[in-house]
Amino acid sequence: MVGKRVSDFLSPEDPKNIELIRHFVSSGYCTLGRESNEVDTKGISKVFLNSMTGTVENGCLVRTWVIQRDITEQRRAEEEKQKLVAAVQNSPDIIGVATPEGRVLFVNRAGQEMLGIESDAAAASSQIWDYFSPEAGARFGRETIPVILSGRSWHGEVTLKHLVTNETFPVDMRSFGILDEHGRLICIANVSRDITERKRAEARIRYLNRVHAVMSDISQAIVRVRDPQALLTEACRIAVEKGGFRMAWIGLLDTEAKSVRTAAHAGVTDGYLDKVPIVPGDGSGWLGPAASVLHQGGHV
Repeated sequence: MVGKRVSDFLSPEDPKNIELIRHFVSSGYCTLGRESNEVDTKGISKVFLNSMTGTVENGCLVRTWVIQRDITEQRRAEEEKQKLVAAVQNSPDIIGVATPEGRVLFVNRAGQEMLGIESDAAAASSQIWDYFSPEAGARFGRETIPVILSGRSWHGEVTLKHLVTNETFPVDMRSFGILDEHGRLICIANVSRDITERKRAEARIRYLNRVHAVMSDISQAIVRVRDPQALLTEACRIAVEKGGFRMAWIGLLDTEAKSVRTAAHAGVTDGYLDKVPIVPGDGSGWLGPAASVLHQGGHV
């Protein structure tokens, strides 16, 4: 450094360096704790924390004493932390951290919105159990916490709830422990993804598979079974066993008696067919979904 000009390692074009020099001059040639961006003798960029004092003779600055502390690694660590914070805050998933006792320390923005948390302060004043349905909370304490305490991560589906509306929604959750340098558990973290739409899609696929299975087996029965009554009975059986319906029945319209006669049924009726009279006519006295089908000519 001896014999070097200040501009050899302190770029006069860097905004941070310009601010340092301006403050040094405006403060009467004395400044503490100001940063500078510099380049060392190997051409490597560094960040320094500076304390500077100048000696003035005859109204002119004749020398400057500088104490510098290299904070390059500290600044890099802070930048990496900021990157991590940005990634966590912009994630669409719920990301939370809590103490091993269950006190919430942090919930990201997406999590606060999905869980009905008003602010960071509100999150920090809550317990993790506040966000579970009773059954899910009991399961989390029974299954998840012991796994985390054993040093492993836990993965599974649980049900969380919105604090304001109390509406529940399913999530795919991964929970794991955060350890200190001695291997002691200091925090519990979890990442949860809302799988409401996935569950709806899965239910829709299961429904369509059931419908396909019912239609396919009934089509085969039409070809195989010749007796009309046996065919109706078989159709009801297929609807219950393959379609997963609790009860299925087929009624035939008797136009002379102006009523519907139960021709076949399967599953648990619990006297339903005896309790629900169906009286077709001008539409004013129609009762039940079957009567609506007959009156409207469609399905319900």
